[in-house]
Amino acid sequence: MMFIENRIPREIYWSGFGFQIWLQMMTQMINAPSESLLVMDEPDIYLHPDLQRKLVRVVTGKFAQYFIATHSTEIINEVPIGNVASVSKGAQRAHKVGNDEGYRKLLFYIGSSENAEFSRIARAKRIIFFEGKDKKIYQCFAKKTGNQERF
Repeated sequence: MMFIENRIPREIYWSGFGFQIWLQMMTQMINAPSESLLVMDEPDIYLHPDLQRKLVRVVTGKFAQYFIATHSTEIINEVPIGNVASVSKGAQRAHKVGNDEGYRKLLFYIGSSENAEFSRIARAKRIIFFEGKDKKIYQCFAKKTGNQERF
């Protein structure tokens, strides 16, 4: 199997392992009917963060029902918070992550709390930095614009 890189044909065998994994996953998903139930266990291994985010977009765009087991903050951040569940060893059932506090607890549990915050900031279209007493001013502004849940 060949692919084109910088206008040069190359064999997939000589590409990186992450790219090979990506192609295998895409091949399987393209051939699967959209009504299939997709189950993936840590698909993020060997994948660059950009490909992890693209993977989620492909999965959510094609499959009506899917389960992805992961520790990747990139994948978790790409899915709406209401669609994330935390499954912990010894627990009787999974716990749905329904708000920012649950999200923080989940990220602390998987050991990725700092990385996730930076990842969320990187995806933001607008960022406001504040310090000291400025936060009160921005909270008033957020309340008036209907965005108070972000503070």
